[in-house]
Amino acid sequence: VWGKLQTGPLLQFNSHFNFAILFLVFVMLAIALASFVRGAAARHLGHGVFVFALPLIFFASRNFSFLPDFPTQPPFTLELNEEIRAAALGDGSGSRTKMLLIDNWSEAARVALALERFRYRFRVIPGWKPIFGAENVVDPYRGLANRSYAIWRVKHASTGPGWLNTEVATIDPRHVEVLFSTEANNARQFPLAGWDLSTGPYSWSLGKIAVIRFTPLPTTRDVQIVCKLAAPTADQPMVMTYNEGPSTAVRINGPTLVVLTVPADVWNGSRSGVLKFDFPAVKSPPARGTSPDPRPLAGAFERISFRPSP
Repeated sequence: VWGKLQTGPLLQFNSHFNFAILFLVFVMLAIALASFVRGAAARHLGHGVFVFALPLIFFASRNFSFLPDFPTQPPFTLELNEEIRAAALGDGSGSRTKMLLIDNWSEAARVALALERFRYRFRVIPGWKPIFGAENVVDPYRGLANRSYAIWRVKHASTGPGWLNTEVATIDPRHVEVLFSTEANNARQFPLAGWDLSTGPYSWSLGKIAVIRFTPLPTTRDVQIVCKLAAPTADQPMVMTYNEGPSTAVRINGPTLVVLTVPADVWNGSRSGVLKFDFPAVKSPPARGTSPDPRPLAGAFERISFRPSP
């Protein structure tokens, strides 16, 4: 019964532990009473307590109501579960696995439980392993690059209708720029892995792999992807790949424009677009002897532009 009362936001969740005090009081009274009862009287008393307690347990587990579900879920939870079910059916990916990008862990836990109840799977990045379990963890690069995963971003339900976002930001190949610099930085709209976003003149990619995922809108022409970036060291090798297909390998020396052309049939061939940057020789500044910054700085990105190929 006490466990049944542990629902709601975190503050409310913690406050329900106060019910343990009442529970302990009843336990101590029961122990004291049992010490004075012997023989046949104890058996009769036990039967009476059982008959008295059974309906109490039933009604407490039902929150003293007769809703059709058992155990009872608060109406707000029922509404959210129906919203999650509708999102799972209508996210357009057709995927049974949802990768959760988590802004609010308590709502993400609610979403994860609902998905399992509706026979879906979910995945989270390794940082959430203690809460969601090792069996549900996926490397963020592999998770975003796996186009069979639907991407869900989870905020707190109190933020309004957009608390559960199952749509990945779109890229119109006629001309879109993803900015990694200044206050106009719009890269945050996209599912990312391996970036340290900034409002300065550029944002760093970190480590050997950086990934950005988006929904490509249809095109009748080949698409040219142009990246403007620099590297923390001269002659930095980099490979840019689209959907594990078209790729280009370059060496970055100072500010560099890297161009990748994606054929129209490849661009139109998937509901998800994954642009991956590989930096096989990345080293942290201390390893290069240039600064104490411990981050494995790879590329200093200013923008990624999408436009029709000339």
